[in-house]
Amino acid sequence: MRESNENGPQESVTPLEYARTIPGMRTNRTLRVVGIVLASVLGCIVLGTIFLPSLNRRPDQAPRVKCASNMKQIGLAIEMYAMNEHGHFPDDLDTLLETQDLTTSVVNCPSSNDAPAVLPTSQPVGTKFLTSGHVSYIYVGKGLNTQTATPDVVLLYEPLGNHSNSGMNVLFGDFHVEWLSIPEVQPILKQVAAGVFPIRLPPATTQPLPNP
Repeated sequence: MRESNENGPQESVTPLEYARTIPGMRTNRTLRVVGIVLASVLGCIVLGTIFLPSLNRRPDQAPRVKCASNMKQIGLAIEMYAMNEHGHFPDDLDTLLETQDLTTSVVNCPSSNDAPAVLPTSQPVGTKFLTSGHVSYIYVGKGLNTQTATPDVVLLYEPLGNHSNSGMNVLFGDFHVEWLSIPEVQPILKQVAAGVFPIRLPPATTQPLPNP
């Protein structure tokens, strides 16, 4: 479309021509949108890998972990006691609590109904305060020392009922703690019933592979 004025005919420009997209602008905008979407998806995947394991964790694992932590503290206290007693372990948990920097709550499994024992301000040496209802663990380290307590020797274990008969935590002679399933604890319980001392965890056995 042409218009004429005093300087002569001129070609007019339709206003819509100014609104035309600059070449490449649409492509760049699309790439930015795609990039944002991909970043959001990747963010969701990362968050899922972080939080989903905790959401799927069995509800009884938290007490098991706290219970294992208690036993590790007890194991450390036994080690400290032995350093001052020529390598000999204490006769019972009462002696350990009297001589080491431990609270009575450390002998309570969070899954049990046991409550921490309340001690008087001055506790006579040799007094038994860990009565029924105040201790969740069974100590079997009496008579052992740093030489006889090998890594397979049981020092402390707990009743199966502490964790709904799903297994139990066990403290061993080198002061490490393991969670053992029902099949794994059966040899230990059989030794307890038979009065075997010291109690040992048998080595794991593997089934021979079938011949081809």
